[in-house]
Amino acid sequence: MFERLFRHGPQVEDAVWLDDAARAAGFPRQVLTAAEGAGAALVVVRQGTDLAPLAHSLAAQPPMVAEDGFALADLRKALAVPGRIGLTLPDLLARDLRRLDARHPVHAHVLRRGKRRADDDVLLKHLAAWEVTSVTFHNALDDALLRNHALRLKPLLQQLGAVPDSPIQSPLISRAIRNAQQD
Repeated sequence: MFERLFRHGPQVEDAVWLDDAARAAGFPRQVLTAAEGAGAALVVVRQGTDLAPLAHSLAAQPPMVAEDGFALADLRKALAVPGRIGLTLPDLLARDLRRLDARHPVHAHVLRRGKRRADDDVLLKHLAAWEVTSVTFHNALDDALLRNHALRLKPLLQQLGAVPDSPIQSPLISRAIRNAQQD
């Protein structure tokens, strides 16, 4: 009962885009918005092949890209500055689990949920150690995890007025995605 009141760790939510093209267009906007003002944004991609295209899409505010352990210290320094964006892989976060030296909120944006819930739980544990403020998983109905549900959801979401360039966010959707993952 009291677990929700005293929960430690970042606030976690899911953003579901109608398709991969909508996510590709809208995801950079969400990241840039998170980094505006007094915050910073940490982007976590599951595949190294996503690093370069995503860094290119964030060219309006070039991110600090950490592709290996040597760049991790630079990533940490970059995120200590408000308005900066960092881009990395989940495995690199585990190499240095010290808390970030940031006196401002750092928002994490993760491209896609993992197939297994345990993979996301490990990632969330690492992000909690870095003391990020919030974590948003960005999914598309085209993703393997949601593809089976897309045929039913897409028409319903379009009927409800969902626009392609903005995500649907709801605790109900987050719960449904967690239930769709393999244990």
